[in-house]
Amino acid sequence: MSDPDPYPGILGAKCHTEPQVKNPWVLIGIRQSANEISGSPYTHFDAAKSWATWALKLNTSESDIMAAFSTAIRLASLVIGIDQTVESRHEKLIVYISDLSTIAAAAALSFGRPGIAVEWPPRLTVVVQ
Repeated sequence: MSDPDPYPGILGAKCHTEPQVKNPWVLIGIRQSANEISGSPYTHFDAAKSWATWALKLNTSESDIMAAFSTAIRLASLVIGIDQTVESRHEKLIVYISDLSTIAAAAALSFGRPGIAVEWPPRLTVVVQ
């Protein structure tokens, strides 16, 4: 029997990028996809969430994990979309963001970075209001 996923809420039900990372080199491709200049914000956001998820699971460096969460939170505003109705933004927040800010804050706290831990969650709620 395998261990339960310690970070179940990050990928969410609607995530398009759920690679089975067997090789750390795959993480480089996910990171590059999250940081591409062109393409759909949804694709980049999904890649950033996957990057954060797998960086935590593979216990990569602190800087890599923090960069992954920072990228995902930055891209969240593009996915939620300011030009949408409030109801639509709330819907997208639930579907695409789920537990991202909570897990990101927990990661920041685990690295002794409380300033970032309290900075990230409000970034996502301000976008929705």
